[in-house]
Amino acid sequence: MIHGRIPATGTLIYAKDLEKVTTFYRRVLELEAIDAQDGFIVLAAQGMEVTIVRIPDERAAAVVIDEPPALREATPIKPIFGVANLIDTRRVAQRYGGGVLDADQEWEFRGRRVCDGWDPEGNVVQFSALMRR
Repeated sequence: MIHGRIPATGTLIYAKDLEKVTTFYRRVLELEAIDAQDGFIVLAAQGMEVTIVRIPDERAAAVVIDEPPALREATPIKPIFGVANLIDTRRVAQRYGGGVLDADQEWEFRGRRVCDGWDPEGNVVQFSALMRR
């Protein structure tokens, strides 16, 4: 049994450029920094946390981030982030170095409009917005 405060549900993302990736998630998901120490920043809102951790220098040297970033699609896990709408999310994501696929790539799933996107380092994520009735 866990004693005390129940931890928030969250996602941990390793980043070569801690500041750039943090800014992307902070702006796109409208999160606030709740903790920042050497090598990581925790962003949060409404019971969810996104922790960005700097890749150690000895490993970061081997990580190449292209411009635009090559998408890292060969992973068995894809974080899903709720957003107000995909139109604004697409605009803000692009402004901060990431992106969201075009509207013709969106689909409906369980009452939500969803679309894949990526952060400035090519990590693939999914954005999900409630459908308006």
